[in-house]
Amino acid sequence: MDKDADFIFTLKIILEQNGYDVVAASDGLQALNMLKERIPDIIISEILMPNMNGYEFFLMVSNDPRFSHIPFIFLTDLSSPANISWGKALGADDYLVKTKPFKDEDLLATIAGKLARIKKRGLINKKVEKIFSYINLGRSTPISLKDKTSIILFFVIWDEKLGPCLKRYFPKKFDLPISLENIGSQLFHCIVSIYGQGEIRESQGLLLNIENIKSDCYVFFDSIAAIRVRGQSYPYMLSVLAPKINYLESLQINEIFQEVSPQIKVKMDWNLEDTWEKVANLLVTPPFFTKF
Repeated sequence: MDKDADFIFTLKIILEQNGYDVVAASDGLQALNMLKERIPDIIISEILMPNMNGYEFFLMVSNDPRFSHIPFIFLTDLSSPANISWGKALGADDYLVKTKPFKDEDLLATIAGKLARIKKRGLINKKVEKIFSYINLGRSTPISLKDKTSIILFFVIWDEKLGPCLKRYFPKKFDLPISLENIGSQLFHCIVSIYGQGEIRESQGLLLNIENIKSDCYVFFDSIAAIRVRGQSYPYMLSVLAPKINYLESLQINEIFQEVSPQIKVKMDWNLEDTWEKVANLLVTPPFFTKF
């Protein structure tokens, strides 16, 4: 049994001994499939998981009206202030760090508090009746053509002396409550703290909700080979900010970024505005619906 499986097994025993009925999943994708069969009173999730990490899992849950009322707790090995701030900024109900030895009384007190609060609101043990449902594969309020400039594409690269540097962005005029340099730097540090700067060897993508600027962000990151720098490579980040980005759109944005990534890696003069145009046209496409 590996370390994560061992912890899940131990946690399941602790919760069951305290009167809770527990269903465990090994990753976010498996948990989402379980939610289709059974809606729990509370969700506890690690962040570092295969297939779909905890951040992505939380966003999928919180954006689905069937599950968005469920209290969500991160219980994770990630203990840096940046990770804790990021988890709370996304909108999770709580963020607990695994300690050695693990203090189960902290978790039990947190669970009891969350359940007591929602019980007062009458959200526990309500029968869920579903005649038919719709999955919105676009959005209920699409980005209009006139609001196209609310979509911002920006490129951040690691500098050995200065750290993360905002190199290019489009459009040149936009309205944000926080500077784009600050957003780019914080996102970059968050990604590096999760994956490790020296471990970014191939492209990765992450869909996030940034609550304090009321925007979604798709972050694509990879590295450029460089013999003369420590680790012989340095990471870069290509990101898009928009009022709303759903999961399927993030997959299409990833494809667009994968097309331009080889040009970035060989330091070719890639066209940022053309890339923005492709992404923006994707996000202003009217929504469509699928019945199931």
